[in-house]
Amino acid sequence: MFGCTFALPTEWMLQVNGFDESWDSVSMEDTHFGKMLENNRFPIFHDGRMKMVEDRTPSESDPSGKDRAEFKNPNHDMKRSSKEKHPNDPNDKTHALIKKLWNNNRSAHPWDIRLIRDRNLGGYGFPIPQQPTCDWFDGQPLKEMV
Repeated sequence: MFGCTFALPTEWMLQVNGFDESWDSVSMEDTHFGKMLENNRFPIFHDGRMKMVEDRTPSESDPSGKDRAEFKNPNHDMKRSSKEKHPNDPNDKTHALIKKLWNNNRSAHPWDIRLIRDRNLGGYGFPIPQQPTCDWFDGQPLKEMV
């Protein structure tokens, strides 16, 4: 499942505890979310009318690392890396993530999405999560991955 466009009952999302974004820089949160839905035996159907076209025009992102304000897209693309040693490395970050998470029924992150939703619906704001400082795969400081 790719997360560009999809719809599902809220209860399904609450049951799997939402997207697990603890594994940033691989960008497989949507695929893992779909696999957790499948592992919980929720039916997944494809509807071609929900297609999405990505625009990777160079002027719309900041591949050079320059100041964001110089570009049309102020949120520029995030650094993504599977940290492969060679093409199709079976020990790379992406393969390690698949091995680690593929059979999960719930997100492994420390937040309870159901409690956060109830708190928010009760008039309280979202809690501020503790931000990771190192890459989960090899401990590299995130500031070095820019």
